[in-house]
Amino acid sequence: MSEQPPEAGHSPSEHQGSTDQDKAGGEDSTRAARYQIVVRGHVAPHRLRHFEAWVIHHELAGETVLEGPIPDQASLYGLLSWLQGLGLSLVSVQPVERT
Repeated sequence: MSEQPPEAGHSPSEHQGSTDQDKAGGEDSTRAARYQIVVRGHVAPHRLRHFEAWVIHHELAGETVLEGPIPDQASLYGLLSWLQGLGLSLVSVQPVERT
């Protein structure tokens, strides 16, 4: 499994020959939905170095909480698949309301 996660901050259309107009109207990390993802286990910091726009902390209960922007469902599934490939058990996935 890849050491680098899928690009959670970019929509798949940005990598498939979309036009500038498509990109201008597409989602970016400022308009993307925010999610909180909780996995069982403490994820090593070097595995999370690509999550600059995310808030990440370790709970005393032995869980890692990741919160950040995900532009679309394909990116969400890609990220979840990457976490599974690291051998982590998913505890929860929840959308986070913007404040």
